Amino acid sequence: MDFRVLGGLELRDRDRVLPLGAPMRRVLLAHLLLAVERPVPARELVERLWGPAAPERAGSTLQVHVLRLRRALAQAACAARIETGLGSYCLDTDVLDAVRFEKVVDQARRAEEIADVARESALLDEALDCWPVCSASPIPCRTSSCPRSSPVGRRGADLFPAQA
Repeated sequence: MDFRVLGGLELRDRDRVLPLGAPMRRVLLAHLLLAVERPVPARELVERLWGPAAPERAGSTLQVHVLRLRRALAQAACAARIETGLGSYCLDTDVLDAVRFEKVVDQARRAEEIADVARESALLDEALDCWPVCSASPIPCRTSSCPRSSPVGRRGADLFPAQA
């Protein structure tokens, strides 16, 4: 089972896409995935989910979305956990395509440094396989913190401009 954020947001179990729920939960999950294993302050998530027009009870609504997302992940038998910290949330997972992409690109860079063209080419092909052909993301972006403007998203766009 793995999460995909390169292209569109998906939770996959082999060839099957698992349901993630309502759009707001998908946006929440996307932002937690982009900060994987780092706590994201609740106030930052509120800004990312609602922007400057956040409802008065946005903090409580965020808690409900986190609860429902936890349930959706549990129903999908996903090992990822959303941990609650002091005023923050953190997604603990190691099955993220963006992380895999970064590791493979780093390996390709090392192959380039030692002029191993065949290995570099094979690794860049593997990195390209992490990046879907679809350039339209179903994740609505309300602020400058759009997942597509993340460091990983920009790196994919730089390496594979026709794909990003």
